Amino acid sequence: MDGDPLVYAEKDFTRRFRLPRIVFDRVYRDLLSEPYFQQRLNATGEPQASNLQKLTAALRVLAFGVAYDSVDEYVRLSESAVSETVDR
Repeated sequence: MDGDPLVYAEKDFTRRFRLPRIVFDRVYRDLLSEPYFQQRLNATGEPQASNLQKLTAALRVLAFGVAYDSVDEYVRLSESAVSETVDR
């Protein structure tokens, strides 16, 4: 997406996210303009979850039907944040 080397081969990426990388990239680019998905600072000045973290959490929940709190260890988001992200 930003010139960094790929983490997953295309086959592994498709298996992990249940959609091709080109579709993931298209959804990611579309979300960049949505205010909810823009990274902000919290009250202590620390950055909140990135748009990539939110997208990854939502796709894992939707693709595999896992519970919201089960992606906490994977992307470090609270159950409520994952729930809101999936809804949006």
